[in-house]
Amino acid sequence: MQKFRLKTFFVVLLTFLLIFSQIGFAQATNSADTIPLDFTPFTSLMDPIQPIVYLTCPDQKLLYAINIETKETKTLAFELKPKMMTYDQKQLFVAFSTDSIHHSDTKGKIAIIDTDTFTQVDELNIDVDPFFIAVKDSYIFISYYGGYVSYSLSTKERITLASGIFGTSALAVNQQSSRLYLIPQAAKPQPIVADIFQGILMNSFYGPETSIPYTDYDLSSGIYIPTPPFANFRIKASPDGQYVFDTSGQVMDASLNLVTKLGYMLSDVAFDPISTNFYAAERNIIKAYGKDYESNNSGFMSFKNYALLNTSGTIQELNFQRNRLIALTKTKTGQHQLEILAAPAAYVSNPEYNDFPPIPIDFKPTAFIYSPDQPIVYMTDANNRRLYSLNYETHVVKSLEFSAQPEKLALANNKLYVTLFKGPHQDWNPIEPPPGLVEIINTDTFTISDEIQLEADPLDIAVSTDGYIYILGGTHNSAKISSYSEATKRRVATFDQNYGIYSMTLNPVTNQLYVNGYSMATNIITLNHGQFDTIKVMDIVTGVTGVSPDGQYVLSYDAILDSKLNKLRDIQDITRAAFDITNQKFFVQTSDTNIDVYDYDALFNQSLKKLSSLTSTDTIRGISIQKGKLISISQNTNKSFSLTGHYVEKLPLVSQAAEQPEAVAGFPPENSSDLPTNYPVAVEFSQMVFPGNNLSGIKLQTGTVQVPIDVQLVNRTLLITPKSELDYNTQYTLTVPENAVVGYTGVNSKSMYTLTFNTDREFNRLGGIDRYATSTEIAKKGWQQSDYAVLVYGGNFPDALCSTPLAAKFRAPILLTDQNTLSPTAEAEITRLGVKRVFIVGGTGVVSGHIEENLKSRNIQVVRLAGTTQYDTSAAVADYLGPSEQVFVVSGESFPDALSIASYAASQRSPILLTRRNALPAPILDYVRNNGVNKAYIIGGTAVINSPATYDLPAPERVSGETLYDTNQEVFKKFSFDYSVTFLANGESFPDALSGSALAAIGQHPVLLLSGATSKDIINDINYNKGMMKMKYILGGTVIMPDLLIDQVFKQ
Repeated sequence: MQKFRLKTFFVVLLTFLLIFSQIGFAQATNSADTIPLDFTPFTSLMDPIQPIVYLTCPDQKLLYAINIETKETKTLAFELKPKMMTYDQKQLFVAFSTDSIHHSDTKGKIAIIDTDTFTQVDELNIDVDPFFIAVKDSYIFISYYGGYVSYSLSTKERITLASGIFGTSALAVNQQSSRLYLIPQAAKPQPIVADIFQGILMNSFYGPETSIPYTDYDLSSGIYIPTPPFANFRIKASPDGQYVFDTSGQVMDASLNLVTKLGYMLSDVAFDPISTNFYAAERNIIKAYGKDYESNNSGFMSFKNYALLNTSGTIQELNFQRNRLIALTKTKTGQHQLEILAAPAAYVSNPEYNDFPPIPIDFKPTAFIYSPDQPIVYMTDANNRRLYSLNYETHVVKSLEFSAQPEKLALANNKLYVTLFKGPHQDWNPIEPPPGLVEIINTDTFTISDEIQLEADPLDIAVSTDGYIYILGGTHNSAKISSYSEATKRRVATFDQNYGIYSMTLNPVTNQLYVNGYSMATNIITLNHGQFDTIKVMDIVTGVTGVSPDGQYVLSYDAILDSKLNKLRDIQDITRAAFDITNQKFFVQTSDTNIDVYDYDALFNQSLKKLSSLTSTDTIRGISIQKGKLISISQNTNKSFSLTGHYVEKLPLVSQAAEQPEAVAGFPPENSSDLPTNYPVAVEFSQMVFPGNNLSGIKLQTGTVQVPIDVQLVNRTLLITPKSELDYNTQYTLTVPENAVVGYTGVNSKSMYTLTFNTDREFNRLGGIDRYATSTEIAKKGWQQSDYAVLVYGGNFPDALCSTPLAAKFRAPILLTDQNTLSPTAEAEITRLGVKRVFIVGGTGVVSGHIEENLKSRNIQVVRLAGTTQYDTSAAVADYLGPSEQVFVVSGESFPDALSIASYAASQRSPILLTRRNALPAPILDYVRNNGVNKAYIIGGTAVINSPATYDLPAPERVSGETLYDTNQEVFKKFSFDYSVTFLANGESFPDALSGSALAAIGQHPVLLLSGATSKDIINDINYNKGMMKMKYILGGTVIMPDLLIDQVFKQ
């Protein structure tokens, strides 16, 4: 079954109801070669040619050169303190500080080291105390407190001195595009980019604001001190010049437009210049990324995290050379070391991962237009002064670069017309911006064939078939429309009015121009060889947004009109539209994510007939219908690392294999037996479907009894919703007869489709003879296959409490084991599932090394997340999960409150942190401070977590009740759950609820804690709300969860 970002309702339904598809990562085997360091390094730099790492040590005033292959170490001694370094043309440039304060009134110097001989060959005395340095084209750029400065390396003279930047800045050079990037050491820094010309910085502008956690602010130096392990604020450009990374995890293009966010703080990033893979370091984890798809060298790509590596210490800096990763790390005892790891095999992109893969775009299109006869979309990128031609069938990308910023587009006469503006547009400023021009592009060769100089700043463009170009130009409050002859390149006429014009739309069939003004009126102007002949004002029209290709219909923001702007029918919130006149349909986008499909033929009778709709998970910015496909340009609002900020997607509306629509999948699957009684039934077809003559013949029945249903068509999906809930434990059959639906081209379905399934019982017990067997039964219910499993000790709870969010991240079951030997039930389940990696939560004291070796002997990768105490373990799990804006803090000395919140926390991918009663453990506080946490929920009352333990938490909010069962109920009141499936567990025992929480997390279902100690008031509340709980899964056998208890609670 094909999957699209512009999803069918069927895919959206499955995404919500079923287990999500798993994301596979390769876990590289860690066999790091470690070189201990007996000094405290300030920074490191890898020689790109020799196997040598350079490290500065300000305390000793030494520069180290360590050969990572022979371990040979050389040093150079200096009078000043060596700090930051950069490399260029076999020379190492070392910045020396006169003190450690970095004030602007101090002086420093730059030493130049010959890397072949490791000797100083020159030096540069400078007027500032240096911080970061970078070299480009015989010029050196230096940041200092308050600004930056550049020097010529040949004359040693200062070229420029700039101030006014708060604090000091990290900086980096883009060697490919001659640009310099700076990021101030501030609480919410904005990166800056500037063009470099002969050592001078020009045309600087800001990138997106970010937030980097910092521990302290040094008043004397003006430096924000980043929270460890982020030793420095960083900004780095990839070797190919296409991407810029900063410490916050932002990935930007060369002009600092945001491409995506990695989702975590970067300790450092290193690049493989050959494969263009990159390696992002986060504490003691290195994540390898590759290009998931690259159409060509024009910059269209996306990223995929395909491998993980671990270091023994916390990563301070990361370098790459010859398929090796060289990490400068710091152990928990404060020891610095170099860890050399083999880089994972380079990621190989597979463009065929989907029959119709989205085509990522790593810039924000300024404007775009679809070719009417070629599978091409043209897009402007004003920030980078580029025009792109993207063939969405072949994925071939071409680009043109201009001297000014391209913006608006028009297609006519087999030519593409592009407006270029030379300065910022003015809205209501009386100062006229500089005039622009129009570039004329030959679409056959994609080359510039001509250009026309304009007399005003172009705001919009339209081109008629008789060779005249119409430009809306000037400022918005005094904009005028001027016509230009393409033949003479001269202005022919001008249309002016007393109020501002904001847009215009050409009807190429009638040769009329619809002009939208700020007075809420629209002018209809008849064009005649560049002259503005007949002008008619339509006061009731709220702005024209589009015209049908045949010229008969016009769309405004809230209606369909004829070509004379007479209203035919109302449609609210029209954003954009696309027409398929051949198949008599038109598509209207009415929100960011919704497109409605209408019968085009019905407009002839001034009626409006809605046929179907499409939904998207992302923001749609453009649509077109081309040869039975919907071509969309979308903004990736639901970020994933396999797509960049925007993308082009091709959604087939017609089946490629057969002309008639065919059923290809059903929900629930055939012969399944666990459908909740309040869920709909769905059938997906091979193409977009519409109501057929026999739509009313669709039946859902049990035996001979027919169930009343509502039928809805959404894209390729037939959705059947029973008008009342289905019966428990009952077999149903859905029958879709011939001719029930019609395909996109009007061909009827020619075969009957049936789907037989059973609803589940109201009460289902997932239990075995003991806790280990119960965890296996739960896994069997939720997983047919899994690459991952989480293994915890079944004998005690502390280390296991924090494991549910980890299981949810990897869509993995939680299995219980004995301390010294792998439990037979867990072993059998790992085999059945085909597990490739096991996460062991807890140290060897709870899950022995023997179990780990047993798993490894089966070629199963093992990742152990553990610490000295349960608090260290929960911090280790949280670190592995990565940064989170919210955390859930529970007692590490009792288990019920953790079980109450486990499924919700896991569904939100938020860590569960364990604390002592009276004080927050240091590793927990470190995680909170280092990971951008801005909200902490304390689950449980002051009897388990005292108030002083919460003082250091950000925005703490307590959710609690008098007893553990009251707290369980308060959690349900505070947070959102899907109660249609509810899990029932004993509140006095942890194992069954823990195992079940991983399954409950998949659908954000609650785990209801019960026992003989459950109060009468809570039982009454449950009875009052039991109508919401359609299916109940009882976790554990009849000893731990007796039938009598279930009857007492639910069957009063």
